[in-house]
Amino acid sequence: AFAVHATQYRKIGEYYNQLKRYLDKFGYDNVKIILQEEIYADSNKEVKEVFDFLNVNQSFNPIIEKHNGNKVVRNRFLRNIIHRPPVWLRKAVRAFISSRAVREAITNIAVNINKKINSKPAQRESLDLDTASELRAFFREDIEKLEVLINKDLSTWKEV
Repeated sequence: AFAVHATQYRKIGEYYNQLKRYLDKFGYDNVKIILQEEIYADSNKEVKEVFDFLNVNQSFNPIIEKHNGNKVVRNRFLRNIIHRPPVWLRKAVRAFISSRAVREAITNIAVNINKKINSKPAQRESLDLDTASELRAFFREDIEKLEVLINKDLSTWKEV
């Protein structure tokens, strides 16, 4: 059985036509193509290449940090109270705080605090082997056309 995730991956994972439109419109000299694996392998090198491509001063040295890593919620009850407060709680807050702007500011603060303290880093779940195999078969032709289009070896993308 094909996992639900597979349908989502199919919709966004066909890169050849997406990238070809950019290359046709702007030309190879005006599009910088970087693979995720290249960033993982040496993010500093890739940033420098992007700076060179954009004619940014090479002496600029950005701080490269990981953002938007995979996380899981520690306490679903707390998350739900903050993101979807029950009617009784909304009424109680309105009774004590009449200003909508102040209520929204407090909500934004609560949401930001919740993001920081009510989540923890987690390993991303891997695709099961059957789904991964079906997706690779589905994308094989697209990957092969993409390899030619961008002149990069994508053989690891085809491995099961």
